[in-house]
Amino acid sequence: MTGAEAQLDNAGTALWLTGWQIEPVLGWTSRRVLAVVGGVRAGRLDYVVHPDGQALSVWMLEVEPRFRRRNLASVMMDALYAAHPTAWIDHGGRTEDGARWWDRYADPAPERNIHNRPPQEWAQ
Repeated sequence: MTGAEAQLDNAGTALWLTGWQIEPVLGWTSRRVLAVVGGVRAGRLDYVVHPDGQALSVWMLEVEPRFRRRNLASVMMDALYAAHPTAWIDHGGRTEDGARWWDRYADPAPERNIHNRPPQEWAQ
């Protein structure tokens, strides 16, 4: 194992890539990475995918309180990068907890993070 996944404990963790329902966003498709630990829903990463598949926007990254500090947020984000290996990623806004997590997260492809790019380049 490599990346964040290598840091998980052996608690029977599984990730599922599913859909979730929102109001349509100009043809963007809504998706969800769902983390399940020992048969219990432990976290989710909700995002939308541009119709051409080359841009994503994260709407929510959340880990249930009793499952925090197990590296699940990083594993879900790594799964997002792996599922969309060439797409630009808009990570959206962050809560205080989210900002602390982001400061520790090792972004596997910072060149695809739109927050690291000039706005005019992202607009292209």
